Order: sequence, then structure tokens, then C-alpha cells
Amino acid sequence: MVDLARLRVRIGDSLGRPAVDPSTPLAPAACLKTHDFTGGIGRVGGNNPRSPPLIRPRSQTMTRYILIVLLTVSFAAVWGVAWYSKRGSSPGVPTIHVPEFIDLGECEAGQIATSEFDIANDGTAELNIAGVHAACSCTGLETKQPDGQYSKVEAVTILPGERKTFVVRLAVNGPPGESLTSGFHFQTDDPARPEVNLAVRLRRIRSGAFSQPVAFAFGTTSVSQPVFKVVDIIDAVSPPRAVDRVATSNSELVRLTQLAVPEAEAAIPGGRIVARVRIDVATQTPAEIDERVNVWLVNEAPSSPVSIRVLGRVAAPVEFAPKTLVLLPTAGDVRQGTFLCVTHGRPATVRVVECPSGFTAHFDSEVAPTAPRRLVVARTTLGSAADAQIRVGVTLDGIETVHTLQVTCATD
Repeated sequence: MVDLARLRVRIGDSLGRPAVDPSTPLAPAACLKTHDFTGGIGRVGGNNPRSPPLIRPRSQTMTRYILIVLLTVSFAAVWGVAWYSKRGSSPGVPTIHVPEFIDLGECEAGQIATSEFDIANDGTAELNIAGVHAACSCTGLETKQPDGQYSKVEAVTILPGERKTFVVRLAVNGPPGESLTSGFHFQTDDPARPEVNLAVRLRRIRSGAFSQPVAFAFGTTSVSQPVFKVVDIIDAVSPPRAVDRVATSNSELVRLTQLAVPEAEAAIPGGRIVARVRIDVATQTPAEIDERVNVWLVNEAPSSPVSIRVLGRVAAPVEFAPKTLVLLPTAGDVRQGTFLCVTHGRPATVRVVECPSGFTAHFDSEVAPTAPRRLVVARTTLGSAADAQIRVGVTLDGIETVHTLQVTCATD
């Protein structure tokens, strides 16, 4: 067995301290001093003045920590300001940069004025452009291919920091000396400019050939209704030129007839009528019409005809909207919706031919025969079929046609 008393005496002797009385209790561990291996007994770090203390004062440590934090924050702030000023936008947001308008300068009547312009994305996310729609005489957004041909742009994506070049062309058609304004618009996902309207301006039309009127927009007409327009081709150049040829972009939808111009009517202020063309639109079947009639004069460049845009829609005699009626749930599970019946101004009588069980359908009363009619449909029985077909009759010019309308109930 180990004799603790003797051990205590020997430890004291080995450290150069007085021997400990064996009868004295052991001192607590907290009262013991540490041994300095660099020379002597003392506090942590030793008594050697050349040896730095291992534990620094708390105030010095906190000061150094605060300085490091302040320097880090300052650097981050300076870097952030520089980055934002360079990008010009908040992170993750596209920013479109586009000219306020496009100036085409001056151009001769009957020619095509062309200009290039840039659209840039100064933001930090992709810029998406879609839904490009142009006015009658403007081509809208295009790009020029290496072979010299032009491609219409319906939608495009521009990366952050990227700039793309586009082309706009304008058919110059109007009396000499006048200005011409057209344009196009499109949608973007730039939250600051969700829709952009870009004006295209021609400052002055120089002497040349033009049409009167410059375009034929007939709106919406129904099947079998006659649609036509007589257009004069006027040349302001002296001496006036003769017509070389007349053509249409779609001979099945747009038909042309050249008419004689009486000599008494040929001379007009600002020029001379060199051709008179009747434009007839085919209305036998429903169709969207967006075509052009081109007139070339003798000695005129093949790429520069007088161009007349023909624009409109041939609709069916009777149209219902929407195509399918969706009944949404309401209180008590009574669902109701409305069809709109349009006859494009033609007088008509309407009636419900067949309505399935669990549903009701009726037309509004006291409505003019030429006005659109509202067909109100409701599901009145809980648990009835989710889908139904309702048949209605529409009488035009004494002839009734029966139409089948689709109704569906949305899921609760």
C-alpha cells in the first residue's frame, strides 16, 4: 500500500519546497501552483519576462474583434455599391433599355424605310419579350439574316447585360410632304415596363407613288357578306409613271380587279392617278385576313412596290363564346354561367332546343334582334351530371341552325 504521508514529503523535497508535515491535510488542487518549464514556478506563462502571457486581457481581445468586424462590413458595403451601380438593377430583375422612338428620317413614297435599333437588358435576370403586334404599315420587330432576308420576331430572350440588334421597316405610303407615324408594341417581364409601345416616325414623305387609302381594314364581317374596297394608286413624280403589275399575297382570299380611270379624274392635287384597283375579300368561309396588295410601277425597283395592307376577320354567321362554359361552385351547389350568342348585326331569333335534366337554360328577353344574346345556364340539382350538352336554335333569314354547346362543372 502507498504511504501518502511519505509521498507528500518526497514531492515537496523534489520541488525545492519545505517538506510537508505528514499530519497536515492535502491542499486543495486550486491552491497548487503550476510548474513553468521555461524556468520556475509561477502563474501560467511563467516568471520569464521574455515569455508572453498565454491569456491576453479581455479588453484587447474585444477591441481586435470589433475592428475585424468593422473592416469586413465596410468592404462588403463598398463592393455591394459598386456591383449595384454596375448592374443598374436589383438582383434577379430584368431591366429593358429601348429607344423612346425610331426615327426613319425622309423617304420617297412607295419605298420601304428601314432602320436598325438595339434592345438591351440592363438587369440581372433574363428579359423575355413576347406578343409583338404591329400597326398596318409597320413590319414590327425583325432581324436581318446574312442573306439579306428579314425574319419576323414573335418572341425573344435577352440575357443580363446583353444587347441585341433588330430591324424595323415601314411601307411609306402617303401624300408627299407629309409625315408618317406608325409603330408596334410588345409585352416584357420587366416589372417596371410590362408593355412597351415603340413609335416609328417618318419625318417627311418625298415625292413618289402612294395609295389612297393607304390600307383596307374592314374589321369583322360574317360569312357571305360582300367586302370590297376601291383603291387609287397616285404618282407624284413628274412625268407620272405607268403601272407595271398588280399582285396580291393570297389570291384565294383577296381578289383584284383593275378599273379604268377616266381622264377627267386622273389629275389631282399633288399627283396623278395612274391606276385604280378594286379589292374583294373572299367571305365564303370563316378566316383571319392579313394580306397585302402590291403595285409596281414601270422602272420601279422590284423590292419597292406600293403596298396596301388588307386586314380583318370573316366570322361564322353565328358564334358562341366561350367554346366551353365552366360552371364554378357557389353556395348551395347552385352553379351558373353565361354563353354569348353573336350574329354580327344580323337580325335573328333564338330558342333552347334541348336541355338535360338537372340543368336550366334560357335566353335573355327584351333584346333587340340584332344585338348579342345572353344564354344563362345553371345546374340546379345536387349530384347531377358534371358535364352536359345544351342544344339551341338560331334562325337567320328564315333558316334555323342548331348549335350544340358544351357545359362542364368544375371540381369542388
